[in-house]
Amino acid sequence: SAHQFEQMAQYPQRFVLHFSDGEVETRDWTARNPFDLHIDADGMLVIKSLKRLNNTDWHLYDMSGKVVSSGKLSALNGTTDRIYIGDLKSGVYIFALLEGDVRYTEKLPKLN
Repeated sequence: SAHQFEQMAQYPQRFVLHFSDGEVETRDWTARNPFDLHIDADGMLVIKSLKRLNNTDWHLYDMSGKVVSSGKLSALNGTTDRIYIGDLKSGVYIFALLEGDVRYTEKLPKLN
C-alpha cells in the first residue's frame, strides 16, 4: 500500500501514518483562500467572496472536530454572506469551504 498506519505501543490511542513519496498533496500553500473572513461586533460571521462561490458548502468546526454550524454560500464575486454565530462560546474554530473537490480552511478565533 502507498501508506501505512503504525500503532504507538506507549500510547495505544495514537498512531503514526507513513506516506510513500508523491502521496501527499503538494498544492501551492501560498495560494490565498477565495474569501475574507471575520466576526463583526454583532456576532455575525462575515464571509466576503473574492471569486464566484455560488452554492458552495461551508462548515464551522470546534477544535474537537465537531461541526457547530454549516450551510451553503450564495455569494457571488465581491459580495458578502453573513451568518449569526453570536451564540457560540469563545474559542478557536475552523472555517472550511468546500468548492467541488477543493477544501479551503481558515482558523477563526472568537471572543465574547
